[in-house]
Amino acid sequence: MKGIFENSCFSLRIASGVMIMLIGAAARWLNKSAEGNKYWSSICSCNMNKLNIPFLFLVQVLLVGLSSAMVWLSTSHRMQKQELHPIHQFLNWCTAGFSMILPLFSENDVLPRLTSVFLGFAPSFLLLSIGYEAVFYGALGLVLMAWILFENTHLYVNKMGKSSVADNSAKKHTILENDDRYLELSDARIPLIFLVLFNVAFFGTGNFASIASFEISSVYRFITIFSPFLMTALLIFKLFIPFMLVICTFSAVAKLIQLPRSGCYFLVILFSDVMALHFFFLVKNKGSWMEIGNSISHFGIVSAQVVFVLLLFALTDIYTKDIQVRSNRSSARKLV
Repeated sequence: MKGIFENSCFSLRIASGVMIMLIGAAARWLNKSAEGNKYWSSICSCNMNKLNIPFLFLVQVLLVGLSSAMVWLSTSHRMQKQELHPIHQFLNWCTAGFSMILPLFSENDVLPRLTSVFLGFAPSFLLLSIGYEAVFYGALGLVLMAWILFENTHLYVNKMGKSSVADNSAKKHTILENDDRYLELSDARIPLIFLVLFNVAFFGTGNFASIASFEISSVYRFITIFSPFLMTALLIFKLFIPFMLVICTFSAVAKLIQLPRSGCYFLVILFSDVMALHFFFLVKNKGSWMEIGNSISHFGIVSAQVVFVLLLFALTDIYTKDIQVRSNRSSARKLV
């Protein structure tokens, strides 16, 4: 029974690697096919002089394929009760580390940069996966891509509506000196969607309680000797990867629709505090130990979420600080 389970999980991880590569190829195709299209000019690269398939994209896809191959190799060694060679561990470390650096050298347009970040963290996540969470990574990437496309469509529809009432639009959407604008009531959907996706990313691959009963194969591809601190660090890093994707997408959406960054952070913290207050009143001191523990853990998780969000915002700023939205400056000049 255990062998059948390991074989099914092994096939699932390989299929997840193929799924991730297909998602990256689809995003690249969308970026290429949208060149010269005014509807997608805000998020896609419009430089017609670039290669059809950039070298960086090919390298990232190759690294995802290599990580899938290393998953197959390490799983085969473990099922045959063979020790993983040090050269394989070294290759896994190099693949995971090098792939996370590559997004820094990608195009600074919205869709190409987010696609590069998605492919950049995929090898690390695949190498640390043991089952369905590898599929979850690809599914989360699809949802985030859909979010970007939705916000871009919503932005274009709003621009078309405002063009007929330019005077009212100029009064309603005051542009600040740094090409941002004041917050509106409709902007509350952005932090709300972010918090939903943030919690989905947290519970989609398990939570911190699963660290106490983890499967050794999740870190076997990086380390074969017992090292509790390094193993825990690898598992926490794996849990943080989906957060990084969600926050990078949130930052890109904020730049796309010209939301003030400080205002977005304030709304995220405000809604997080409201959630924490809600769970605070749900804390129980009566009943079974399980009910009491769950109520306390829910409050603790939501309270700690504020700290983690601020920390991850600072980390992901490395990938999102130079993202450029091509239509921002021109639209700002028209409104002014």
